[in-house]
Amino acid sequence: MAATYCVKTGVNDGLGTVAHSIATKWNFGCYINLGTAPASNYNIDVFYDLDPTAGTAMAQLGRIDVDAILAAQGAGGTSLIQDSQSLSFAYLSSGVPGHVTAPGIAFDPNAAGEYAFVVRVSNKITGDVLVQTSILVDVGAVP
Repeated sequence: MAATYCVKTGVNDGLGTVAHSIATKWNFGCYINLGTAPASNYNIDVFYDLDPTAGTAMAQLGRIDVDAILAAQGAGGTSLIQDSQSLSFAYLSSGVPGHVTAPGIAFDPNAAGEYAFVVRVSNKITGDVLVQTSILVDVGAVP
């Protein structure tokens, strides 16, 4: 079952009264510990949701191909992975060939709704899912 978090809509420019937006008021992050095995042994994906309607199907989520990014950086031998992203980052809406598959929808930081995030580690040879975890973020529902 997914954990659920509640956050506020809007942007945080990080610069006080400056009028431009850098990121949302919230972000998503992941930490993956593969023990002694290198990342190059696995398919490691982070799926992210830009659609605020509830129940977005997995096939409609964006995808960050973590193992491909690590391989491109010459870091495929790493076994600890940590990253944090804001859905306002433009490449999550537009994609990066070979690394980020965009879901085909623009993100609106002021749209209230439900956003899903999934981290999946699977066997590189068989494709079998070894570990999968998810969270839901309920934006605009801060009590």
